[in-house]
Amino acid sequence: MAGSLDRIERISLVNPRWDFDGSHYWACRDPHLPLELLYSQALLREAGFTASVVDAHLEQLSPEALVEQVADLRPDLVVVTSAPTYLFWRCCQPEMDIPAAVCRQLGELAPVVAIGPHGSATPGYALEQLGCRGLIRGEPEQEIVRLASGHPTAATVWAGQPGPAQSSEVAMANMSALPALDFRDYPLELRTHRHHLFWGEGRGAEVEFSRGCPYVCNFCNRRFFRGRYRQRPVERLMSELRVLRARGIDYVYFIDEVFGLGRCAGLLHRLAEDRAVQFGCETRIDLWDEKRLDSLAAAGCVSVEFGLESPFPDVQSSLNKRFRIDGDRILELMLYAKARIPWVQGDMMEPPGASEELLRKTEEWRQEAIARGVWVSDPIKAFLYPGTGLHDQLIGPLDDRSWIRARERS
Repeated sequence: MAGSLDRIERISLVNPRWDFDGSHYWACRDPHLPLELLYSQALLREAGFTASVVDAHLEQLSPEALVEQVADLRPDLVVVTSAPTYLFWRCCQPEMDIPAAVCRQLGELAPVVAIGPHGSATPGYALEQLGCRGLIRGEPEQEIVRLASGHPTAATVWAGQPGPAQSSEVAMANMSALPALDFRDYPLELRTHRHHLFWGEGRGAEVEFSRGCPYVCNFCNRRFFRGRYRQRPVERLMSELRVLRARGIDYVYFIDEVFGLGRCAGLLHRLAEDRAVQFGCETRIDLWDEKRLDSLAAAGCVSVEFGLESPFPDVQSSLNKRFRIDGDRILELMLYAKARIPWVQGDMMEPPGASEELLRKTEEWRQEAIARGVWVSDPIKAFLYPGTGLHDQLIGPLDDRSWIRARERS
């Protein structure tokens, strides 16, 4: 097999030290838990491998310190992510300068395989930019184990393999097989960031109950990873929360694309019983009514982001949101939530080709919401991520210039 590796016993899983100066990246720049690497580490250890996570972002490692730390582990394989943790795969930085530099540095120590949204959408382009031995398309946790065992699927694409961009297989994790993380050997004590919480003191972390989304909003970067909706067992998540609490974490943020579906009612009941930690989440406004918002608050939610995109049903339809809720009802629900949850936010988007009249009406509604006590973000201009419906519509089919053209259109 082109690019296949020799016997593997030790694997280093690396989160680069991210720096977004001059980048198109607009999301949070603080360190977040690299859950994809921690899951992979746990599965590799279960399979008998020696696996270590090196989080250069959390530890603020210089390039020299990163190389030294990885070299001390004597890896047979290095895995590098091309985007800052699962939380931001859907809104990643389009540039790959940082992970490319890490791939070059660590490639002197062992073969490097990349994971992330860039290679999932455009493997040929990502291999060229990163200069690594191979990459995994899609969700990497179980595919990394197969790769280390010598039995990768076609979701692993090798440099020099004929027609890598034509590979259609994308890895998808079995969420029921992901263990409860024990965070052994991970420096949780360095964590101070509490994602999307803007007051007080404490220590935060990120967790995942569900993955994927059954909706197909045309701006969402999810086609090649975190697509089909799945959930983890509730008790497995509760075990994870108890470990975090014992390590001094008092707040968690659910990275779920859409918190509130499926068995979430059972999870909220367990959270209300246990009161393990306070939490934040992101969700859709159409999943909630007054009764469900009461249960969200009772479970310990202190921060919620509603993905509104627009208060106008015609714009909601144009973005394929699959709900039509007018601004008055949206504001009614957000105000009800705000009376029970300290921070309530509506996230807005500027659709491509938005008229001056639409922008004016949107800003008037936004200012009314703020005046009444709930925060609504400035509309974020939609980035045409390769793989989204808007990319296909406004740029065209995927090819090796997709990321470049998306940057040019931003």
